[in-house]
Amino acid sequence: MKVKHYSVQRLNSLLLKYSGQGLPESVLHCYASLINSGHSPEQFTYAITLSASAKVQNIELGRAVHYCVCVIKRGLQSTSFLALVTVLNTYISSGKLHDACQFFEQMPLPTRNVVAWNVMISGHAERGHYKEALHQMSKHGVKSSRSTLTSVLSAIASLASLGHGLLVHARAIKQGFESSLYVTSSLLNMYGKCETLHAAPQVFDKIFEENNDKKRHPKDAGV
Repeated sequence: MKVKHYSVQRLNSLLLKYSGQGLPESVLHCYASLINSGHSPEQFTYAITLSASAKVQNIELGRAVHYCVCVIKRGLQSTSFLALVTVLNTYISSGKLHDACQFFEQMPLPTRNVVAWNVMISGHAERGHYKEALHQMSKHGVKSSRSTLTSVLSAIASLASLGHGLLVHARAIKQGFESSLYVTSSLLNMYGKCETLHAAPQVFDKIFEENNDKKRHPKDAGV
């Protein structure tokens, strides 16, 4: 493709066209031509090229990684958080957990926040690998949020994995999230899917205990 005299805007239009047609390889070729022609890509260019890199099938994985590395070196720092998370989610949705982890490690530190971690953990949990993601999250000093635990419990419920559910329940208790409405709902759903609703009264008891404490000590209940 001869793009020497194309404007960046026209090249971006081509990238968008190929992406819309489901041709990630063409997007990568177009991006390579853009770089080789001496053009300076825009943030949009990086975002759509990263997304295409994540969508390439295994047969083109080597080429995708090559281009992805080029994109990361040139523009990852300036790419929007939403675009980065979209690419991360694309890798995970495609079942490319290893590539997702590599891409995640390349993301700038400020963007590796709880939202990004939630994407990683929910994706791993859906494939039965949530423990690794939670371990990495703790290793990097990022605390689980209510939404993190809710995502994990939802995935565990779909797998009907009681053993994993009990571990996450213990983690919720340790972090003081067991009385959270969202976490409680997820726990009940998980126990129901695992056909162990006999554990549900313990969940309700915890909620009632918390509510009674707040009534007895309203000043300590917080806002």
